[in-house]
Amino acid sequence: MMPRFKTPPPDVKLDDLERIVAHVTNARPEGSPYQDLRRLKVRAMILFLFRTGVRVSELCALRRRDVDLVAGTASIYRAKGGKSRTVHFDAAAADALADYWAARGDALRGAGALPGFSGRDKIGVPGGAISPRTVEHIVGELCVEADVESEVTPHSFRHGLATELVRRRVRESTVQTILGHASPVTTRIYVHKTAMDVAEEYQDAFGPYRPPRSAG
Repeated sequence: MMPRFKTPPPDVKLDDLERIVAHVTNARPEGSPYQDLRRLKVRAMILFLFRTGVRVSELCALRRRDVDLVAGTASIYRAKGGKSRTVHFDAAAADALADYWAARGDALRGAGALPGFSGRDKIGVPGGAISPRTVEHIVGELCVEADVESEVTPHSFRHGLATELVRRRVRESTVQTILGHASPVTTRIYVHKTAMDVAEEYQDAFGPYRPPRSAG
């Protein structure tokens, strides 16, 4: 049987995602502790999305105990399809998370049950978990602040990570595991997308392609 056709993901401009990342990374400290706490949360959230490729629902469900800053991993439980997996993040995302949680004033005892990302930022009172709608709103605000014209959503960072992993020659099976794709067919969408990059580089080397005059 032929595999069911999967709709290709929207085109993701990595330059736009990197512009948003640079914007939150280079943002200066705010005047009030409340505003600066929000700045730190936004930075941690974007870097985490950018390097883990988690879905927005998975991000919102994170608890502190799910994140291992020593190992650079996070456990995603009961993800899409009821499956669990482990995702990885880099040192920059780890530092951003540690800074955010420290500024939030989490108590040492019982911190594991606290949400990874709070919906409302209040020092010493983490409150409830952030909602997908709030994450989408924050990403929309960042697009305006960073002068990004393309349509970027929280899910764009997931597509961006997949594309970047394929470009860096990470094995298809590894990409599938990282993103939690149930089928390799979904992962291969990104492999095919990067074929466009191959064509562009080839034409950069030998000049733009021009069909023969006799063709059509």
